[in-house]
Amino acid sequence: MNIKWNGQQLLRAGILLLFSIMLFRLHFTGEILKFVNPKYELLSLSAAILFACLFLIQLSRGWEIMKHNYTRHEHIHHPPSKEKQGNLIQPHESHHCGEEHCHHDHGDGKINYKKLIGYAIIIFPLAAGFLVPPQVLNASIADKKGGMLLLTGSQQESAATETSRSEELNEEPDLANQHTELAEAPSSEGAIIDEHAEDEGVMENTVSRDEFEQIMADLEEKRSIVMQEHLFASYYERIANTPDAYTGRSIQLSGFVFRDEELSENQLVISRFLITHCIADAALIGFLAEFPQAAPLEEDTWIEATGVIDTTTHNGTKLPIIRIMEWKKSTAPDQPYVYPLSVRIL
Repeated sequence: MNIKWNGQQLLRAGILLLFSIMLFRLHFTGEILKFVNPKYELLSLSAAILFACLFLIQLSRGWEIMKHNYTRHEHIHHPPSKEKQGNLIQPHESHHCGEEHCHHDHGDGKINYKKLIGYAIIIFPLAAGFLVPPQVLNASIADKKGGMLLLTGSQQESAATETSRSEELNEEPDLANQHTELAEAPSSEGAIIDEHAEDEGVMENTVSRDEFEQIMADLEEKRSIVMQEHLFASYYERIANTPDAYTGRSIQLSGFVFRDEELSENQLVISRFLITHCIADAALIGFLAEFPQAAPLEEDTWIEATGVIDTTTHNGTKLPIIRIMEWKKSTAPDQPYVYPLSVRIL
């Protein structure tokens, strides 16, 4: 008995293998973080392993089906019991179900337009994954998502991070409403760290409930705020929701330039994209900034800036605005996105 290979089954096995290779490659190069929140890395890696296992199963079908030289299969219907035999009920004889009578595909049927469309739909993301390099979201995407509309009005309520949702589930007290005025005396907080160095905390963005409370309590006491990558989303949400509480404080941050036609020439938005789950839910967050040298800066230019938090009104919404004192151009970080802190319930 000759062993023959089934082309369609092997094609399906190859598709599964390519999906597995694509996911493993994204993890190996670190580009998976351009698509998902770091906390989902293990989940996507599990998907890569699952595709590899399915490939092995599918590969066996490529030769197992044909090694028995099946071109048709037999359905055997057992004769009815003696009690049911009679003039009205006749026993069924065994019959063969050839290709002309079968309504289900075993993977060795003829290629038709429906199959071609199905394969094309599956192969398209594979081709895109291997041939098109991952692109980072930029100002043009921010403009399509609404730009300043996201930063005003519903942005402060609907672009909820997981930290705010966790607070609601756990009935956390609003620490922003417990803000007390602090003396302007200098402290160890004045020792500014390099917020543009690689922030390992981005990869470990899960904290306990007590740790989150402490982070927010520390923010209330800071006279000089450093927007570190793993705290950016949590700090931004608190400052954007209660800008009056932070007026007069120093702030350091980095981001890309986003412009809106409603802004004046000396204004721009120092922006970041917030990824809650995956790139599909990316939301623009950032601070309106004002300084004389803003006009010549092009969109998507990355800058590092230090300034003082003030407040302004845009389209009827009170917003924090940074009066820039020092700034410089910079290069985009390897990981340009920011992620919300996840608060463990237990």
